Formats: sequence, structure tokens, C-alpha cells
Amino acid sequence: MYPTLTRAEANAWRHLHRQLAKTRTLQDAKKVAAQAPPPHAKRFYEHLRSFVRTLRPPRHGTRSELYVYRKLRLRFAPTRRQQAAGR
Repeated sequence: MYPTLTRAEANAWRHLHRQLAKTRTLQDAKKVAAQAPPPHAKRFYEHLRSFVRTLRPPRHGTRSELYVYRKLRLRFAPTRRQQAAGR
């Protein structure tokens, strides 16, 4: 079962999602994560801070959160080519 969101949390998540969609590098995502979270969106920012540290999506998140973090992980995780070039 997914957690229930209030309207304020849903709006905060949409705003955060839009900011993340504009990021092109992991450094940009870290800047977004460093922002002070609004009082009703602390959980989302905790998930984001954890994600930019580990590149792992939250264990207990909403479907939209899990979808966004999967997309971001594909964008930011090093590819096999990049790993081979770094050797």
C-alpha cells in the first residue's frame, strides 16, 4: 500500500519533480537537494538527499517518486562505458 499524500505534499512533490526534470547533472540534483525543504515536504527532500548520496530510490515511496528516481538513476548512474573508460 502506498502512503497517502495531502494536497500540499502532492503540490510540493510536483514542484520538486519539475526541478529535478530540469537537472542535467548529478551536481544540479545535489543543489536541489540542498535547498531548505518546505515544512510539508520534508519526507520528499529526505528521500532526495538519500538518493543523491547513494543513487538508490527510497524503499517506501509513492509510485510517482519511485518512477522519478528510476529515471534519474538511469540519467546519473555511470554507464558501463564510463566505468570501462575510467579504468
